[in-house]
Amino acid sequence: MMRIIVQIVSALILCMLSLTAPVLAEDEDLAPRDQLSIFAAASLADVLPDLIHAWDSSHKQDASPKMIFGPSATLARQITLGAPADIFLSANPHWSSEIAKSLKTTQAPVMIAGNSLVLVGNKSIYTTATGSADLETLIGTIANAPRLAIANPATAPAGEYAHKFLHRTGQWDALQGKLALGNSVRQALLYAERSNMLAIVYATDAVASNHVHILGNIPKDMSGVITYSATNVTNRMSGQDFIAFLKSSAAGKIWASHGFTLPE
Repeated sequence: MMRIIVQIVSALILCMLSLTAPVLAEDEDLAPRDQLSIFAAASLADVLPDLIHAWDSSHKQDASPKMIFGPSATLARQITLGAPADIFLSANPHWSSEIAKSLKTTQAPVMIAGNSLVLVGNKSIYTTATGSADLETLIGTIANAPRLAIANPATAPAGEYAHKFLHRTGQWDALQGKLALGNSVRQALLYAERSNMLAIVYATDAVASNHVHILGNIPKDMSGVITYSATNVTNRMSGQDFIAFLKSSAAGKIWASHGFTLPE
């Protein structure tokens, strides 16, 4: 009787092993691949896919990097709280420095591109582009606007730069009742695209939009120099390689095609 029980148990074990073996093989095939996770400023939403595509083409990665976009300050806070980011691309070097200090990364942030601010308005309302408007005309246009949209200065670098410009030109206090704050610079652009609001956004956002005209260029000495930086959060070699690519001549052509400049 005992022999029969042992034979039955042995048969059951063999049966279970035969059933699970193919599953284990499939699990090995489906193992997670070496995928970079990139947390990037919202204003990079158009250019980053092109940069990644060019990098993928020459580096043959197992999996294309995963992109997460948002306001730089918000992303920085998420990363310090443990969000799984390998690379952080910020529109303000301050946040990259904060990440580097907080997480004690071994590599310093790298400057990768530059930008500028412009004032935009809906093409159906503001039918003529006047990007060469002088500072006095620019200030007058903003003062007479029904409303003005900017990114929230507390969370988005574009908002910080816009606040600096409006404060230096003495308009910040007077505009308080007319300001619309977007969660990101892209939301501020959306306000201008869908209403009669004017918006202060990055030049690259205006280039990417088919619905707004540039009404004036914000002087850099009034807003501050706008520079993007990259931080290798997890110090992975693939992350270091990607950041090096962002500084290459091949990447430079892609940055330029989207309206970005070389970092100053």
